[in-house]
Amino acid sequence: MGKKFINQYNINLKSLSEKDDFSFDFSSELFLYYDKENDLKTPNGTCNIQINKRDGLIEMYFKIKGNVNLNCDRSLKEFNFKINKKKKIIIKFEKIDEEINDEIVFIKQNTDVINVSKFIYEFFLLSIPLKRIHPSVVNENNIDNFVFSTKKKKENNIDPRFEKLKKL
Repeated sequence: MGKKFINQYNINLKSLSEKDDFSFDFSSELFLYYDKENDLKTPNGTCNIQINKRDGLIEMYFKIKGNVNLNCDRSLKEFNFKINKKKKIIIKFEKIDEEINDEIVFIKQNTDVINVSKFIYEFFLLSIPLKRIHPSVVNENNIDNFVFSTKKKKENNIDPRFEKLKKL
């Protein structure tokens, strides 16, 4: 994997019309390109990008749909997590290349091509929750019922000596 692989995510800025649509498929190769030691299992999906070009700036609307296999942090069971993320980026033409925040990026005025692979990679990763809990665990406090079941004690079995204390 090298330059040829990552170039499939290039968008030619000079040939853009006022409105354009792009679609990119991605798989685990993209994630291995940026981080060889990631713990994601079979991430894949599609990213649709709608571009609106204006004088001095470009608006990019990302719509990422995909899925990834994760391990539950509590039970260690594997489950499929679906990603559905929408994100907007504004690209402004300036004298330097700089990322101001997660929505505004400056690029040099003479830039012909922008590579969107890093954006796809970051947006997908940010859609994965920090706590990876299996969907069959209804409630985080209910983890015991997921791992093993216990019988609930009845409240009727109260020691008769304490009955009088209840009346106080």
